Amino acid sequence: EHLKIQRVFEALLEPTLAETVAQSQNWNVSYILKVVRDLCQKKKLNGSLREAEGSAEGAIFIPQIYIHLQRQSLEQLFSTQGFVTVEMCRSMGITSMVDYVQKSFPNAIALKDVIFDSKRIVNSLIPVLQDTIAEASFCDLRMHVPEPLLQYEADLETLMETLVLPQIGGEGQLVISEGEMLFISSGMIGNINKKLLPPLVETYAKERAEVLFTVQTKVETDSPEVIMTKKGRKPKRKNHVKKTTM
Repeated sequence: EHLKIQRVFEALLEPTLAETVAQSQNWNVSYILKVVRDLCQKKKLNGSLREAEGSAEGAIFIPQIYIHLQRQSLEQLFSTQGFVTVEMCRSMGITSMVDYVQKSFPNAIALKDVIFDSKRIVNSLIPVLQDTIAEASFCDLRMHVPEPLLQYEADLETLMETLVLPQIGGEGQLVISEGEMLFISSGMIGNINKKLLPPLVETYAKERAEVLFTVQTKVETDSPEVIMTKKGRKPKRKNHVKKTTM
């Protein structure tokens, strides 16, 4: 009986509920779980049994061949695009993303939601930033970062600040917010301060002076003395007593 159970489970190629196997073979679920658990522990059955604590229901047998194929798929994906995300791994049924990738790619950097190929991603960004610095310009980094990564702003910011910007001497400012990802060189910031701000300040100062002048003129025009004069009323004169000579 044990040998038959072993052969049935060895034929499985993907995660399968033990209860489903038991029903298809008219076996008792609790008995099946006991046998499969013993076979896995003794390394006689290539796979693992994932059980719900305190319950036979929901127990899943995961064949080793399935784990191997999923790992190969993940490694190929990482090797092709230079990163994998938590969502990508979940869609493949993989929960331990870091363990899978870093076993094959020691240079992989694991952040919160993404694992990066440090050399591939970082090395592709550095020349872009160096050109931006040389031209005293700015760069929209969304054009140089894989589109699926743009939603992971926190991880991208960590990557840029810890691995990319230090290699270019911090010659600029990084702006990542609400879908925007800009790098503004220090040269461009300096040009703005020298060439654009003074005219803007001068224009603003002139506008404010004109406003103040207008307000002051209105205040003087609306003073009581001016209003009385406009209405044709003259200020009262003091009575002078004419002196007579005795």
